[in-house]
Amino acid sequence: MNPSYSEIRDPIEDRVDAFLRQARETLGDHIASCEERIAESPGKSVLIAFGAGYVARSLPLGAMISLPARLVLKIAPPLLLALGAAKAYEAVRCSFATPEEEEEDPMLDLFGSHAE
Repeated sequence: MNPSYSEIRDPIEDRVDAFLRQARETLGDHIASCEERIAESPGKSVLIAFGAGYVARSLPLGAMISLPARLVLKIAPPLLLALGAAKAYEAVRCSFATPEEEEEDPMLDLFGSHAE
């Protein structure tokens, strides 16, 4: 017998609610702790914020983010082509291989996905 939608949804919903509640409490505790530290030494907090802003402004964040993205976009098509060709080769080779050849040749199953 298949479980109903509500039987599946209710436990998941309860777990998600508990997780969100715990996250709110933890985040609230951290925010309160930060507010206390800021109230204890406001001058130090302003200097830290100024220093963090200066460092963030002087770093080339756009270039640091766009360079890996451009590299991935350039490498992805040839990589996918190579993986597709290897998988096609594996499928053709496995379709013509005898059981003895499959046991002898570990490279016959390139990705370890061939069902025995």
